[in-house]
Amino acid sequence: MKLPLTIILCVAACISGVTYARADEVSQCVTETVPIAERIAACSQIIQNKDFSESEKERARNALATLLQSNARFLATYAHRLLSFKKPNLGDWSPQLKALESELDENPESSEQKQKYIALSFQVYNQAIRTYSSAIDLQPTDKALLSHLYSARGWTRHLISAGFTEHSEEFLNISRLALNDLDKSIEIYPDSVQNYLRRSRYHVYYENHERALSDIDIALSVFDRDKTVPKSLEADLRALRRALRAKSGKND
Repeated sequence: MKLPLTIILCVAACISGVTYARADEVSQCVTETVPIAERIAACSQIIQNKDFSESEKERARNALATLLQSNARFLATYAHRLLSFKKPNLGDWSPQLKALESELDENPESSEQKQKYIALSFQVYNQAIRTYSSAIDLQPTDKALLSHLYSARGWTRHLISAGFTEHSEEFLNISRLALNDLDKSIEIYPDSVQNYLRRSRYHVYYENHERALSDIDIALSVFDRDKTVPKSLEADLRALRRALRAKSGKND
């Protein structure tokens, strides 16, 4: 049976409209100039919609994981500033955090005022960890990205555990999770200088100088393969290596 031309044109127009709508959704997800909230919404829509292809969903997962990584990094930086007893001045980035920030004194002097800063910093660090976890759950296919997410979450967990004044069971659990993440980051992507440097610093904190030195040695061995680190970092790594060798009773 031969279909009327009007029906054929109507079907063609519908298909064309769906194709353009999908292309627009993908473009919103991956275009850096689009506002972050709109990008997150577009990427989430692609991931959840069965009409999109697997390659489109994979691209959206990588893009959304990168966006969440940026948000988590901002939160971790914000928390670090709080621990320096400096008011971060969020602007309108997060109404929830802005409300908490309004309760802080500009120049804290009493222990009670400083405790407010510390308490808020731990809240924000934990929010950063949850954001990193959401990005990891997306399982981005970009191995370098996935590795960095584990590394950053592990380091943030370490910063939280380092804030404990007593080595309680909670402290030990967070510390173990931190090391697990740092190990996982290296397992996924063994050519990242930053991953080894973070794990080395973790070991330095616990005075495991031999392990810390081993990670610095590996970081130096992969330095030329990692194009994301500045050349100037090599001198810092070698200085750290000399210091660790001295603490381990070794001579260069």
